[in-house]
Amino acid sequence: MRRPTWSNLLLVLALICLAQIVVKAEERVSNAGGDSGSTAGARELAPPVAAIDPVEKKLDEARIVVEFHDSPLQDVCAFLSETLGVDIVFDRGSLDRHGIDIDSPITLKISRSDASVRTVLELCLAQVATELVAKPKDGLLIITTEDQAYVTEAYNISKLLSADPKRPITAASAVQMLGGGKAGGGLMIGDAGISELTVPAPAAEAESLRNFIVAAILPLSWDEQGGEASISVFRELLVVKQTPQAQREIRELLKKMEAAQAADPHSAGTVVQPSAR
Repeated sequence: MRRPTWSNLLLVLALICLAQIVVKAEERVSNAGGDSGSTAGARELAPPVAAIDPVEKKLDEARIVVEFHDSPLQDVCAFLSETLGVDIVFDRGSLDRHGIDIDSPITLKISRSDASVRTVLELCLAQVATELVAKPKDGLLIITTEDQAYVTEAYNISKLLSADPKRPITAASAVQMLGGGKAGGGLMIGDAGISELTVPAPAAEAESLRNFIVAAILPLSWDEQGGEASISVFRELLVVKQTPQAQREIRELLKKMEAAQAADPHSAGTVVQPSAR
């Protein structure tokens, strides 16, 4: 049987020390909360997803029936503005650059069932130009083009991560990472005298969730595919720059995932990657 080399032993010891340093750092952060509240408390108090803009709520909650026949877009928006109780403003500069006329005719009839103002507005804007979007800002609803509509939101994803902030790695795994094992002829399992060590798990899980969202929602819009949208992981937050429509899709996806997590707590930290299409 081949004996371990000093270099391999030192690498294993370095792994153990690194894991212990990370764990102790997490404990110090948790204890530092003291009377002001612990990290675990912060996880419970933090909102699960980004707060919904009041204008967004009105767009979804207000229900109407409509009948437009070649009505100018600005007249349609004036009617919807009265219905919502929200000022609708045109981004003239952006619309002019794209050659979009706010007097473009709109024809739409919805009479058999109430539709949300959001749905009505989106159907009207789509008749004029596919790049037209409605962007809530400072209590207003701005009609602009998609390239001017990006907003940044921060989503708390702590409930979707493992409850245990440490994931075990067996001695066998450590040896494999070092390229050892019986087959490799290097460090033998058990030579280092360890059974398992632990490393932080949430960071890897958050990155997995990030990748899932990139693959599931408008895949070609992200910066890694040449688009303008971006998504980054910061501790237990996902920071996302996207269009308002994409942000709504992300918010709804996270809500559904949280609901599924609440129904099956054992699935914490498990993110299924979408299959290639």
